[in-house]
Amino acid sequence: MDYDLDAYLQQSWYDPRLSLLRFGINETVMLSGEAITALIWKPDLYFVNAKRATVHDVTAPNELVQITPDGYVLYGVRVRLKLSCHMYFHLFPLDRQKCFVIIRPYAQRNDQTRISWARDKPVSMEFDIQMEEFDLVGFYTGQFVERRQIGTFSTLNVTFLLHRRIEFHLIQSYFTTCLAVFISWVPFYITMVLPQIRVAIGCTTLLTVLSIMSSVRTVAPRVSYVKAIDVWATLCIIFIFAELAETTLVHYMIRMKLRPRIMRRVDFGIANLLHYVRHGYPTDDFLLKLDSQSKLELHRNQKRAEAIDRASRYMFPLCFAFLNLVYWLYYTDQRYENYYISSM
Repeated sequence: MDYDLDAYLQQSWYDPRLSLLRFGINETVMLSGEAITALIWKPDLYFVNAKRATVHDVTAPNELVQITPDGYVLYGVRVRLKLSCHMYFHLFPLDRQKCFVIIRPYAQRNDQTRISWARDKPVSMEFDIQMEEFDLVGFYTGQFVERRQIGTFSTLNVTFLLHRRIEFHLIQSYFTTCLAVFISWVPFYITMVLPQIRVAIGCTTLLTVLSIMSSVRTVAPRVSYVKAIDVWATLCIIFIFAELAETTLVHYMIRMKLRPRIMRRVDFGIANLLHYVRHGYPTDDFLLKLDSQSKLELHRNQKRAEAIDRASRYMFPLCFAFLNLVYWLYYTDQRYENYYISSM
């Protein structure tokens, strides 16, 4: 991932060759203009993780050099950077990210140039900056020495702490899919002699969840590993499939009253056959022809199916609530404790 940064970089160092007291000047001198600032020695700093860097030049190059009488130089330049940030999206959209700015001399080794942060407020930031997906909640600085094949280099870094805004996904992803799962439980309250309606509700909610998650994937980062939102989508789809399986089981138990060994005891007839094919259950005339043993078996199967429906009315919401609790506890804990440290 990339991000843009507009920064005013200030550097200060001591150069005895520029001591103004030797020339009888006892006041600070300010210089500007690329032709003049190019004549002054400056550290050859560069941004390690920058893909592109430019100096603002409207209406003139944004550079300034200030020289004190005792030879201290303050060099300021306004730059615009496009920086790379290695993000991890295992917790998306509940993730928090760290992005870095790494500064290092290009050719001047540690024994030639050592850089460090200013002691007093080395980095200042505009906290009212608004980003589309993240809130900038803080930053911290660090410095270290990096060993490379050509020598050791003094290195500085700034780490920005970013929290993703989850309001959009709470409404568009979590709430809508939750609502679809709730609707998929409506068939538990619909009579078992209307299997077409029960199946239609289950299939509709399944297609709804798939459509919602398809739209979420258009704004989600494309990575090869599983994200938190993928786990949530899978959970919702499993519950809807379980509802369809329950509907199939109940409908099968109702149809058991027409098992071949029962149907052979009576004259099924063309009219009863057409009624059964169309509605999924036999006519009243057919039921009257059954003997008492068959009627008792039919009644027992129907009671079992009704018991499954009644149990499902409680078991599905309880299981969904429990898995919701596990999901949110786990990913909230990961969100606040496991800050992934990006590496170059």
